[in-house]
Amino acid sequence: MKGKRQSARQGRMPLFTPGQLADQEELHKAYTRIGTSSKAWMQWILKFADCDLGALSAGGWMDLRYEVALFTFVGPPEAWKIGHFIVAPTQWGHMHHGSFQHCVLPTSEEVEQCQAITNQHLAQLLQLGSTHFPPFLGTMIVSDTTQVHLGPLAVSPETRLLSFLHGLACSLAIHAAGIRRCSGCQTRFLANRRDQHFCSVRCLSRFNMRKYRGTPPERIGKRGRPPKRDRHLAKRT
Repeated sequence: MKGKRQSARQGRMPLFTPGQLADQEELHKAYTRIGTSSKAWMQWILKFADCDLGALSAGGWMDLRYEVALFTFVGPPEAWKIGHFIVAPTQWGHMHHGSFQHCVLPTSEEVEQCQAITNQHLAQLLQLGSTHFPPFLGTMIVSDTTQVHLGPLAVSPETRLLSFLHGLACSLAIHAAGIRRCSGCQTRFLANRRDQHFCSVRCLSRFNMRKYRGTPPERIGKRGRPPKRDRHLAKRT
């Protein structure tokens, strides 16, 4: 355990056995960490995109692997409206009820690949206002809703990365307008309001404090504020 933590801190990805089956209890813990709402899944995507993989410990890597597998296996709530994607048992899972025993954990290389493609689409979305996904639906499956399937329509991507992209596209389709870059710390966050430009109140306070400290002394009033006339001018600009 100690050696794995040291290797992760030094920037070397730990090695995991391909095809390792996921533990059902750990999958439920990962579901609890991510959350149940659509907003929580989008916030997890932003957190995953900014995660420093080289600084993760062995336990952190294991938690992240379960979360990535769960995102690919279950998908965000937006994907549930059109059904679900079915994945072969040799990949990351099934869409059938009670099939968590078929869920396979991704390797460190696969997690790194998912993070890279996530950052690519987020960067395009913030810079260009839109991002394009490759054709990833694969096989369309129509089933009777009385069966064990979650919906009448499902998709079967050919690869694990396409399964991850399916969930990413469904989340971005709903929350793309709320993804912004903080004016203070420059991190990406999911805004709650149209006029929200900072990721948190603390970041807003730090930004205003730096702005206040950079104000020339002649513009500071007796109570530590700019004169009323200058404040009106600042609002106009």
